[in-house]
Amino acid sequence: MQDSVEMAGKERNMKDEEYCVRFPLDFFDDARVKVIEAMPSGDTIICLWIRFLFLRVRAMDMNADGDYLLRCEDGRTLTEEELCRITHNPPQATHYALSVLDRFGVVPSETEGAAR
Repeated sequence: MQDSVEMAGKERNMKDEEYCVRFPLDFFDDARVKVIEAMPSGDTIICLWIRFLFLRVRAMDMNADGDYLLRCEDGRTLTEEELCRITHNPPQATHYALSVLDRFGVVPSETEGAAR
């Protein structure tokens, strides 16, 4: 297991942090989860969704270049490239997964209601 991860030029020691995530017992009964599981790469998308819980992602938006930006509870902003490194997924798979999660409204947008 990797002991540290570099995000936005800062190295964070993962050994110093402990997480407790409240996970709904009926998560896998959610209709969105069932539909996503049946999609190509559904398991990867669900895994990314669960990682969002641990990364404490609170909002997801798209920049002018069409790349997703994730805003975390602690004020960090993660780019798609950083998410690829964290999850060890290729860029195309990560972008596809983010587009599916965006379409299903898994993470709210900071510009909710505005045209994107």
